[in-house]
Amino acid sequence: MKRRALIISLLLFFIFLQLLQIFTSLYYYLPVEETGQVTQSATVSLTTVGIAGINLDDNVISFGSGYYNGSCFLPYAQLNSNLSKTCWVNISAFPTSEDVHTITNSGNVVVNVTASLVNMTDAEMFFCSTQQGCTGSLDSEILIQSLDQESGSCSGLTNNFEALATNSSNVTVGICDAFDFSDASDNIKLYLELHVPLDARVGNKSLSINYEAVSL
Repeated sequence: MKRRALIISLLLFFIFLQLLQIFTSLYYYLPVEETGQVTQSATVSLTTVGIAGINLDDNVISFGSGYYNGSCFLPYAQLNSNLSKTCWVNISAFPTSEDVHTITNSGNVVVNVTASLVNMTDAEMFFCSTQQGCTGSLDSEILIQSLDQESGSCSGLTNNFEALATNSSNVTVGICDAFDFSDASDNIKLYLELHVPLDARVGNKSLSINYEAVSL
């Protein structure tokens, strides 16, 4: 009986060893997935820069020499660089073609352009040499008007002529709200109008206008 039990135990142990060998073999022969791929990330950066710039292509306007016509119906002479004049007598040649300032947008962004007088507190300072210097009149005025030189150059031009300076003040005038930079539409022109008072002082007179561009 003991011998039979021993034989059965040995047989079961032998079967266990066989099963263990089979499972071990299966473990070592399981397929293993391998890969040689490695993924990394890279970035590309770019900063675009807007350049605001304007060129003043024609920067001189000259009305010549003359004087107020005392027999006129207005208390001042009106001179316009578009060739019109009222109550003014020229003693030198009056311009025979439009005399304007022309500005080109030389940058690569749309800009807003303004105009202001340099070192001048009012129009009487120009015509009568000092601030509030025209004691016999209140009609001194310096005005500006902007128009497209090339079609579609500006959105938001002046409303007719606007005052840069009156007899008692000076003003910064917006001459172009949105000035384009495209080659075929990047040029505007500026006309000046002067209201010369009847008591303007004799002598050569000149003024400077500052044109400033700010990118939008």
